[in-house]
Amino acid sequence: MNPLTPALSLQGRGSKRGSILTGKERETTVNVMPDARATGFGKLPLSAIVNLVLAVLLSAWSGFFTMDFLLSGIYTWPRSSRVVTLTCAVIILVYEFIYKEHQSRHAAVTGIAPLHMIVYACMIPYALGTLALLALISLV
Repeated sequence: MNPLTPALSLQGRGSKRGSILTGKERETTVNVMPDARATGFGKLPLSAIVNLVLAVLLSAWSGFFTMDFLLSGIYTWPRSSRVVTLTCAVIILVYEFIYKEHQSRHAAVTGIAPLHMIVYACMIPYALGTLALLALISLV
């Protein structure tokens, strides 16, 4: 039998269609099933890639752009609407993809509170983005 076949295809081994697996069959099936959420990026799940890479980059870029808007002094309607839209989008994405994901799946496993995850993955990179712009201004 191919170890990658799903548990419900055990019909060929003499079991009745729709029967419940015994404890040993269930244990064997669970152990040989590949992780469907694993990706090729070092076998990290997609949610970890979002938390560690995408959220950090988006937060840093958002902090950089928002500080640029605040320090420029050019408060036109198109620029103001872009900053408001960017801020709302970042808040929604942080809530949906960082807070709720971590709360529902990873808080019990990692032991990190969802609010701490927001601080580590979003607020610190946002502050670093603003500091990067201030460092660039001080160099000029």
